[in-house]
Amino acid sequence: MLGKMTRGTLTRRTMTLASAVLTASLVTASLALAAEPERLGTGPTTETTDRPRVQSPYWNPSNSGPLGDLPAADIRAVPPARAAAVQSKWTYFQLRSDLNNATRSAVLALESSADYKQARADQTAAWEAMSAARQTALSGLQTNAAYQAAESLRTQLTQQIQDLHQNPGIDSERIIAAAKVKLAYMSDNRKLETDALARDTSYQDARQRYIAASKRVHELNEANTLAIANDENLQSLRKSIAGARIAHLSTDAYLDSIIRARNIAVNYAEYYRDLDIYHGNVVTPWGYGDSYYPGGIRVVGY
Repeated sequence: MLGKMTRGTLTRRTMTLASAVLTASLVTASLALAAEPERLGTGPTTETTDRPRVQSPYWNPSNSGPLGDLPAADIRAVPPARAAAVQSKWTYFQLRSDLNNATRSAVLALESSADYKQARADQTAAWEAMSAARQTALSGLQTNAAYQAAESLRTQLTQQIQDLHQNPGIDSERIIAAAKVKLAYMSDNRKLETDALARDTSYQDARQRYIAASKRVHELNEANTLAIANDENLQSLRKSIAGARIAHLSTDAYLDSIIRARNIAVNYAEYYRDLDIYHGNVVTPWGYGDSYYPGGIRVVGY
């Protein structure tokens, strides 16, 4: 009997102690909840019939359905900023394309002139004459035994070096040695060719004519480059491109800033709305939801 009474007494005492702890916890929670509006009170505080309500300063008037509480001004600022960025970007690209086309047209016009065509024709003819004179001057070496022997050895060494490269396990020193021997034979033959060309007056005359013709073409190219650089239409296009590039970079930076500001505003507003435990059940695009569990829209990125 005593054991049963003791167990009953302990049970009642345990229940009484648990009830006291629960009561104290509820009182503590009530005090914490009562202090919550002051901690979250970053915006205007409105009074309801029974308790205060904390509201974010970013709320818009709730007159457009569930989305009316979003920071509409920040959201609506993104589309025109994006449109301006796209327009400035493609305006810049179009001006660059226009400049390239205009420059190419100017070059073709200058190169189509009679003077330039004649200079290029003279250069081509001088090159062909010089090549023919060179072949004639070097024809005497065909009977030179030393020259022909060196050419034959050069050909053999060229094939040998190619075969060595095909063998992955070959020592690189052998390739280098063969290349040095080939270079020595080539140097000897180039010296014989240089001496033969220097003695041939026909080749020297043809060479001078080619140098003069090439100089004339170079002078015309320089004049064409200067004319294109000083062309008023092309200069105007270059200035327009410079301005368009600045506009493109500026509008792109502005769009990025607007998106960042939009995201901050929306996330800030949603965060404080979700943490407002006095707000009660909130209306979202997906129905009613407990304010402890976010039911709004979180906007991130683009």
